Amino acid sequence: MKQISVSKCSSVLLVAIGVTVGGVVEARDLAGAQRISGLLGALSSASAYAAKHLCSSVLVSGRRRQSVEDGELSISLGVLGITLGDLLAWYDTEIDRAAGRVSAWPKLDPFGWFAARATYRTGLGCTLDLPPDLPLVPVAEPEITLDPHEDTAIDRTVAAIDYQKLDQAFAWAFDPGRDWRTRGMVVLYDGRLVGEHYAEGFSAATPQLGWSMAKSLTNSLIGIAIRDGVIAGVDTDRLLPDWCSQAGDRRCSITLDQLLRMTSGLAFNEDYGDPSADLLIMLLKRGDMGAYAADHGLETPPGTRHVYASGTSNIITLVLKNRIAGTRPTDLAVALAFAQDRLFGPLGIGSAVFEPDAAGTLVGSSYVYATPRDWAKFGLLYARDGVWAGVPWDGVADPATPVRLLPEGWVAYSLTPTTTPDPDDRSEEYGAHIYVEMYQGLLDPDPGSVTPPVPDDDFHFFGHHGQVVSVIPSKKLVVARLGLTAPGPGENDPKDTWNHQRFLSNIVAAVRD
Repeated sequence: MKQISVSKCSSVLLVAIGVTVGGVVEARDLAGAQRISGLLGALSSASAYAAKHLCSSVLVSGRRRQSVEDGELSISLGVLGITLGDLLAWYDTEIDRAAGRVSAWPKLDPFGWFAARATYRTGLGCTLDLPPDLPLVPVAEPEITLDPHEDTAIDRTVAAIDYQKLDQAFAWAFDPGRDWRTRGMVVLYDGRLVGEHYAEGFSAATPQLGWSMAKSLTNSLIGIAIRDGVIAGVDTDRLLPDWCSQAGDRRCSITLDQLLRMTSGLAFNEDYGDPSADLLIMLLKRGDMGAYAADHGLETPPGTRHVYASGTSNIITLVLKNRIAGTRPTDLAVALAFAQDRLFGPLGIGSAVFEPDAAGTLVGSSYVYATPRDWAKFGLLYARDGVWAGVPWDGVADPATPVRLLPEGWVAYSLTPTTTPDPDDRSEEYGAHIYVEMYQGLLDPDPGSVTPPVPDDDFHFFGHHGQVVSVIPSKKLVVARLGLTAPGPGENDPKDTWNHQRFLSNIVAAVRD
C-alpha cells in the first residue's frame, strides 16, 4: 500500500476540519471547493467502509483481523488522487465482540466527526449505524455444517474429468507470483464436486462476500415471488407509492422488468472513484438504501437505455419487502424468512447471510456472504433450469422428487439479452440481473488467443473484485471463484487482474469430450 507522510495527512485532515467548522480555509475557485468537498466525503466514506467490512469479515466470516487489514482495508478505491488505502493507513479501528460493534475513525479526528460504527446482529450480519437507526428483530442464524478439513466429499473418480489438468487450472488460479488474491475456488461437474481449493486463512466453511453476485440472488427471489403470486409478473408497474403520488410522474410506469434489466432510466452514478457517487453514498452514508435510490429522478425515459446501477437492485428488494412483509421495520424477519424458507433452505445452503440496511431492507445490490460451495449450488440451480434435486456432497437429504424453485421459463427469461432502441447502447451482455456474456473487464487482453474457447452458452453472476459464479451448460460445469482482485485490463497491470476467460478455458480443457 502506498504510504503518505504524517505531515501530509495531518495538513489534509486539518484543512478539512477547518472548512467544516467555519471556513478557515477559503476555497478560491470551484475546483478547490470540489476538492475539499471530495476530501470530506472520502474521510467519512473511509470510516464507514472500514467499520462495515471489518465487522462483516471478522464477525460474519470469522476471519482474522490482520487478514482483513491486509486485504479489504488495503484495497485502493481511488479518490482525488488519495486512495482509500492511503486514508485507511491513518485510521484507528476497534472491535467490541461482546457488544457486536466495530468502529473506525481517523487518528487525527479528536472530535469524532468522521467516525463510523457497524453493528453485528445474529442472523443479520453487519449494518452501518446510519439514520434511521431502527431496531431489527434478531433472526436465528443457520449453522454451517461443512467441515473445513473434510476432503472426502470431493469426487475424483469422474471419468469425464482430467484431474491433472484440473489441478493445473487451480495452480494457475492461485499462482503466488500474481496479485490475484484468489481465496476460494469450487468446480462442479454434472452436480458433483470435482475440485476445490482455498487460500491460506480461508476454508470450505468461510462465508465470503459476493458483492454484485447478490444481484443474481435477488433475481431468484423475484422469480420465487412471482411463482408464489406475491408479484403478478415482470411487467408489473406502479411499484412504489412515492412514484405514483403525483400525476405525471413517469417513474410510476417503471416496470419490474426494467429494473431487473437496468433500463429504468433513473439517474445513478456508479463510479467508485468519485466520492460523491451515488453508489458510495448509498452503501456508506444512507440507512435506507432502497429509498435513496428510488428518490432519484429520470435521466432517460424508462426502457430506452441500459445503465448499470446498483441502486436499482435495492429498489427491487425494497419492493419485494413491501409486497411480502409490509413497511414496518420489524418485518425484516418476514423478508429474511422468505429467502430462507423458499431459497436457502431447499438448496441446503446453511452459510448464507443476507445483510440488511438500517431500514430493514435486504441489500440486494451487494451484501450477501456465503461459502464458495454454497455460491456454486446457487449456480447449479440455474444450470438445472430452476429445479432442485439436491447434491450428494452437501450432507443434506435430497428431496424425494425434484422441486421446482424458480417458475417455469424464469431462467430463460433471465438469460434473454437486454435490448434497447439506442443502437449505440451495448447492453446485450446483460440479462435480468445476470450476465449472459463474459463481463468485458474479465476477458483476456487477447480473447482470440484463448484456447480452448469458452462455449457460447456460458452465463455468469459477477461481483466486484472478481467474484464469479460461471455456468456452462454444454460442459455440465459450474465454477465459483471468490477473491479480492483489482478491476480488469485498462485500469491496472493486466498481469494483476483476474483473467476469468483464460481460467474458464483451463477448466474446459479438463473436461473430456
